[in-house]
Amino acid sequence: MRFLWPYLVSFPLTWYGNRFSPCDSWDRPPFLISSANRAWLFVVRIVLAVVGSVGLGWHLGVAGPIGAFGLFFWFDRATFKWAFWKAVVREQHAILDSLRRQAIAAGHPVDETALLEQALRIAKMTVTRNVKGQA
Repeated sequence: MRFLWPYLVSFPLTWYGNRFSPCDSWDRPPFLISSANRAWLFVVRIVLAVVGSVGLGWHLGVAGPIGAFGLFFWFDRATFKWAFWKAVVREQHAILDSLRRQAIAAGHPVDETALLEQALRIAKMTVTRNVKGQA
């Protein structure tokens, strides 16, 4: 089972890459600020997962790599969604405070539901731009 270690190493790398993917460039570690480094990390973790899955297939047959890569794919999606929504909530709180201050300064009545919806929409757009590297 010497091919199992690349598969196991791919999980912490996936969590690390997904943890900082939706963050603004100021919140990322220095290594992940460059889009080339983020692409490099993506390729490394996919190669490790595939090599580990093939190694499992060598020992367990066809069902091993299919299940292993399915687990890796699920883990990748789950950690990305967790990090994405965590970043959205963080941005939403900051945007909501700003919108409240603007509404109070302008003398408008503060409708919390409308402000929450507007802050959520702006936060989603901001985090999506961060993921695409447009921030």
